[in-house]
Amino acid sequence: RATSRQGARPQRPLPQAFEPEPARRVDYELSPRQFNDVDPITSGIRVRRSARRRGNARH
Repeated sequence: RATSRQGARPQRPLPQAFEPEPARRVDYELSPRQFNDVDPITSGIRVRRSARRRGNARH
């Protein structure tokens, strides 16, 4: 991907896709259960970390 971005193809949608990522991280950080259906990968990691801190109390 890095090589094609250097001039092979002017991929403009790539930087736009990276912008909503930080905003999403803040959202699923506040409510990981809500974003469980939207981003199971990112929310899953967040849930696992919080579960370990609380000692698997909520799970």
